[in-house]
Amino acid sequence: MKSLYKFLIVVGLLLTLTTCHKYPEGGWSNVAIRHLFGGTEGNSKKVWKIKLYEVNGIDSTAYLFSGNGITNFENVSMTLRLNNARAHDYYFYTSIFKGVLQFNENKNITHIAFPNNKYNCLNNVCERNIYYPEFNGSGFFWKIVRLKKNELILTNSATNNYKLIFTY
Repeated sequence: MKSLYKFLIVVGLLLTLTTCHKYPEGGWSNVAIRHLFGGTEGNSKKVWKIKLYEVNGIDSTAYLFSGNGITNFENVSMTLRLNNARAHDYYFYTSIFKGVLQFNENKNITHIAFPNNKYNCLNNVCERNIYYPEFNGSGFFWKIVRLKKNELILTNSATNNYKLIFTY
């Protein structure tokens, strides 16, 4: 009987020590926030580099960068910033475009506030608005397909199918 009692205590201690502190700051959502923004504190930010821009299964990444002989766009990266962690102030910056992000309970991006232009220029730098490519008046929602510390994959199926892959 004593050996069973000791065994149960050891098992209970092992379970407590290995599971209670697995996500010390609140679980998956804070891990996702840390991966997206580089931290869970206010003013955390992370710069993601564009690796792939795909439209209807066709790699269109070359059309986002200058020097390809066709366009002069400079969609190189995006910065995700967490201004205030408690207020859930999530922001999105590129060289030209700036926006506000909102997430639903599945951590998919449900709102990106952007101007309704397909491209824009500022100080001789131009970018294609790949984050809001279809202007239908009801918004453009991105599904987070993969989120790791160094990789982010977003997809959307509207009139066309879009896929964005970023690396850090």
